[in-house]
Amino acid sequence: MSKNSHIPYGNERPLKTKGGRKKRLCRHMVDIWNKTIPYKLYSESKASLSSKREERLIWFLEEVLGPEHSWEGYCQLIAHHSFLGRVTLDWALMLDNARKIMATATEETRVHPENLENMAWGAFYEEIRKKCQRSPYGAEWFQICQNLAKRLGQGIYKTWFAEASLVDFTKTTVTLQVNNPFIRDYILAYFFLDLAYAVQAAYPLVNRIDFQIRSLKERSSSL
Repeated sequence: MSKNSHIPYGNERPLKTKGGRKKRLCRHMVDIWNKTIPYKLYSESKASLSSKREERLIWFLEEVLGPEHSWEGYCQLIAHHSFLGRVTLDWALMLDNARKIMATATEETRVHPENLENMAWGAFYEEIRKKCQRSPYGAEWFQICQNLAKRLGQGIYKTWFAEASLVDFTKTTVTLQVNNPFIRDYILAYFFLDLAYAVQAAYPLVNRIDFQIRSLKERSSSL
């Protein structure tokens, strides 16, 4: 399991998308940042897109968050937890800072789950069911996800498990697929016992949970 901290700019691996599409994606991400983060939270009047930021945004999306819609959720976490102090876009794109943001948000959501629960549970479970249908083992994954959402709350579930899928299932082993090693490692560090409980509550014979990382091609196709 990777324990590396901040990755320098020189080690970034840009997402393999065409230049025009990549630039449009990055502009959209900057627009989301500017619309989501209150002015009082950041010291720059308005974030803009530079070539260095473009590569950093693509790296962050690929290696830390995954699908594009997770960027909006990440910005919302920063805006919601105003105690983080004044921040900049470059600060938010550093891996160590992302870990701090998510760890702090996760802990507060555990204590005050109502802060990020804005759907009726019936509607939320229906949303989960529709997403689970894309999994090779949709019915089995739906049972596990219901248990996870009930145990962790809507906010934590949406942040860490909404884009996961169940790609292999036997009587004793389940294999989950996530977007990148960061998400896998974070789940293992903070939610493994919750995940194990959710799995065994639905399927008591399971005694092993494995993880796979989605390929770059699979992640690119979801953008």
